[in-house]
Amino acid sequence: MSRGRRRRWVTGLALAALVASGAVVALADAGPAGQGLMAPAPDHAVPDHAVPDRGQAARTTSEQGAGQDAEVVPGPAAPAGVAGLPPAVSGAEPRIVKHAELALEIDGSVSQAFERVSGLARGHGGFVISSSTSGAEDGPVRAELVLRVPAERFDAARSELAGVGRVTSVQVGGEDVSAQLVDLDARLRALRAEEDALRTLLAEAGDVGEVLAVREQLSATRSEIERLAALQASLDDRASFATLRVTLAAPGAGAIGDPEPAAGLARSLARALDASVAVVGGMIVVLGYAVPFLVVGLLVWFGLRLARLRRRPA
Repeated sequence: MSRGRRRRWVTGLALAALVASGAVVALADAGPAGQGLMAPAPDHAVPDHAVPDRGQAARTTSEQGAGQDAEVVPGPAAPAGVAGLPPAVSGAEPRIVKHAELALEIDGSVSQAFERVSGLARGHGGFVISSSTSGAEDGPVRAELVLRVPAERFDAARSELAGVGRVTSVQVGGEDVSAQLVDLDARLRALRAEEDALRTLLAEAGDVGEVLAVREQLSATRSEIERLAALQASLDDRASFATLRVTLAAPGAGAIGDPEPAAGLARSLARALDASVAVVGGMIVVLGYAVPFLVVGLLVWFGLRLARLRRRPA
């Protein structure tokens, strides 16, 4: 094989390896089943921001009456020597984590509807934890807001929100967390009693080994108390303040995300373009990682060639 043909083969193989590496990186970034390539994320995703003294909003979606969205991490087993935990107090007021999603079509100004929804949340003693808008230069055509309102004002706020525009979809859900709160309260009381007993033992410890053992157990108990107390506060906050996610859209703008092409061929072309862009991006990433190795390889090649030229007889 001639030298020129060999170089063409090496160049072709290098390009093929680069494309394959870019495709691998693109698929890795796409996630399971290539969702990142096939379904690009909308440009108006609403971030969640923590709100001081209010806790974090529960971002859940459920069908009417469903109660499976808000996940609660079960607490650990009761400490050794502690009696069984008491059942939920009968007759106590249930604590419900309430949440809803409303999509509204706005005939007038989306900006005015945005301000109206914000004022409605404040009027019910709530607040806006996150919001986003998107649209043309003359004003937004789509907006999203995430509201927190007191749980007792949930139904009233939802009814008033329905009057802001034409309701295109509604999803309401909730979960009874009464048992979890009672369970956490019992566990915390038991752990605090254990902590007091350990402090007494620490004061009476005689040698260094006993002191170290009791301190280790006391530290583990204190960490568990803090973890359960944080979980209890989070559950209490979510039950005290309901979450309402509101989408405002002008007619024809769509409620969520950019509409995909309806025709099969147009949709396939759009997906192919997204995949091509992702592969090119992956190739750029691979080149970025390969640049240091290429520089080192060129320096080694230049040094070997220079040494070979010096050894060549005059």
